[in-house]
Amino acid sequence: MNAFGDPRGFGTHETMAAVDLGADAMKRVLLAVIGLVVWSASAPAADDVDLRHLKATNGCFRCDLSEAELREANLSGADLREVNLFAAELFGADLSGADLRGANLTRSRLRGVDLRGADLRGADLRVADMSMAQLNQADLRGADLHAADMVGADLRGADLRNAKLGGVNLRGADLRGADLHRTELVWVNLTGADLRGADLHGTELFEASLVGADLRGADLHGTDLHESNLSGANLSGADLRGADLSEANLSGADLHQTDLSGADLSGVDLSYAYLGAADLSGAGLSGVDLSHAYLGGAGLSGAELSGANLQLTSELTQRQVSSACSNPERPPRLPSGLESPPPCRE
Repeated sequence: MNAFGDPRGFGTHETMAAVDLGADAMKRVLLAVIGLVVWSASAPAADDVDLRHLKATNGCFRCDLSEAELREANLSGADLREVNLFAAELFGADLSGADLRGANLTRSRLRGVDLRGADLRGADLRVADMSMAQLNQADLRGADLHAADMVGADLRGADLRNAKLGGVNLRGADLRGADLHRTELVWVNLTGADLRGADLHGTELFEASLVGADLRGADLHGTDLHESNLSGANLSGADLRGADLSEANLSGADLHQTDLSGADLSGVDLSYAYLGAADLSGAGLSGVDLSHAYLGGAGLSGAELSGANLQLTSELTQRQVSSACSNPERPPRLPSGLESPPPCRE
């Protein structure tokens, strides 16, 4: 039977992750609501006439292909603008260079699909299974990817500007050189993802998991990363100027030569972090835990150290401390022999 044979039943594949009570429970509820809303919008099965038209012309503008069986179909370069592919089975299909602008792909099965260079502007991909999909150089501007499964997806050089990726699972995904400017990435799982050289400036990335992620040379200036988990992440040479990292976890992170000037690092866990030659000038370091961190050559000019813990830091000099400031009523805890910085100017 060819790729356009009779529709076959298929099970729903969803990746469930254990979450803690409290804020994480709320996240689970909200994502479940998204799934229920999407599922309630299901359409009738694919129209046979539309399927035949697709097979004959390699295109089907505004066609109804909902729940269609298109496993391993060759749809390279196909015109699928505004097509309805709700819950369609597209496992292993070739959609490279396809035009899917405004298409409905909610709950579609796109695992391992070739979407290289595809145009997915404004497409609806909520709760879609896109794990291991090839999306390098794809155009996803303005696409809605809420709660999609994109584990291990290849998004090198993809354009995701203004896309909605709330709750997306991008664990282990390759996002090298991707454009994520002003993209919504709230509650996203980017654990172990490769984001080298990615453009994330001005992005909403708060409460995200970036554990062990590779962000070397990434542009994160002005990005909202508050309460995100970046433990063990590699941010060497990254641009984090003016970023909001308040209450984030950066324990064990590599911040060698990272630009953190003017960033908000209040309440951040930087224990065991490597900050060699990092620029922390003018940064807010109030209440920061820098125990066991390496600060050799780090710039602290104008940084606020009120209530910060620097007791067990390595390579911290009096010159560095004196270039910073603190509230006299909340002096930082310093290694033995070092004196508190001067008071901050109001």
